[in-house]
Amino acid sequence: MAFTFTGLFTCLISCFGHYNPESGKHTETIVTPHVSDEILKRLDKLDAKFGHLDARLSILETRELVNVRQRLEKLENDISSVKTIGNDLEKHKRAMEEFAKAFLKTDINELKNMIKRTDDKLSVEISKTMDLMLKMQQTFIDFKAETDERSKQVQDIQGDQKELSEVLKDLSENITGISIELLVLDQRTEDIMENNHENSSTTLTIMVNTVLLALVIVYLYSRKRENMLVNTDVQASAEQVNQAELHDSTQYSIAATILHQVQGLMLDKGLCVISFYKETHPLHMRMTMSVVDTFQLEPLEFIVQKHTSILEIPPVCLYWIFVDSNKQNVIFEDPNLGLGDLRVTTLRAIQKMGGKVVILYVRDLNSAQLQSNQLYNPDLVSVTKHQELSALNQLSHVFSAYETLTEFQKQNLQRIVMEELDLLENLSFSQNVNHSMVE
Repeated sequence: MAFTFTGLFTCLISCFGHYNPESGKHTETIVTPHVSDEILKRLDKLDAKFGHLDARLSILETRELVNVRQRLEKLENDISSVKTIGNDLEKHKRAMEEFAKAFLKTDINELKNMIKRTDDKLSVEISKTMDLMLKMQQTFIDFKAETDERSKQVQDIQGDQKELSEVLKDLSENITGISIELLVLDQRTEDIMENNHENSSTTLTIMVNTVLLALVIVYLYSRKRENMLVNTDVQASAEQVNQAELHDSTQYSIAATILHQVQGLMLDKGLCVISFYKETHPLHMRMTMSVVDTFQLEPLEFIVQKHTSILEIPPVCLYWIFVDSNKQNVIFEDPNLGLGDLRVTTLRAIQKMGGKVVILYVRDLNSAQLQSNQLYNPDLVSVTKHQELSALNQLSHVFSAYETLTEFQKQNLQRIVMEELDLLENLSFSQNVNHSMVE
């Protein structure tokens, strides 16, 4: 390097002087030779160090510049690659946009066509449904008219039946009178034969009376036959009524026979669940177990499907009779109304055996939301009107539910189980339950 500290110092000495503030003049600086030599020596050393530093700086500058150039070249390559990728992405973007536009356009058109086809189908189905409803409405109107006509015919048949009964009564009285007259005639004939009267006038009288009686009998028979032909439907209806009455009387006879055979027995301590349909019996057992699981009690099960089954009911001291909901809300039948008597006969047989009974009327929709202190649906009027049910209700032994029991019902059922089965180990529980039982 051309620049040195020694040359710089020499130049400074020659170029600059000393400024005297007192005189206000600039004078030349005077440097002694000794000082000048010493300064020059030190400057030579600084020149040597500066030259060494300059060399090292040149080397460092060369290396850094090479690294920077390499990085710049790499960066330029990366930028070129990025630009290439950006161009490719732009091309793909445009292609995707074009594809999306074409696809969505096609898909929307297809969707519109599908909606149109669906609307057409729905319109057809709705039209068919409306036609069907109109036909059903007309059918219902026709059915109602036919029902009214049938009701009128039944009333006419009942009137004809009453008239026929009166005719038959008159006919019976006439036949009875004829029979008496025939007996009298036979007696008179015997008397005449015994007395050997040969009087022709008496014989003629007998013949005339016999002919008259025969004509009367023929007339009454023809009238009876005419009435029978005219009132065939009435007789058929009367026959059906008689058969129904015979069936009911047969049922009453069977029930009476069953109850006659039932005797008081030594009853085991236990609980028996009674059902009348095997299809709903599993529900009855689930409801039962939700109550008696507390006692680790295994209840017996029995399904009554006919009158003779009643005699096979196991003898225990407590029975839960489950009755499934029906349209008439008939819990126990009234035999006088012709509704059968299987359930009420079962109840009477169990009570005759000496068993205690709890009634559970289940699958009743109106019992699904009972109040917290209700055991049964108050709309079930038969609970207070039916003789046996009313007596059980006085004991708080009548319950109604849908498919689950309320906590209040469970507590009262548990109380009944403990009282009837003498479960003394649960006495403390019983005392707690008694506070919430039905008064």
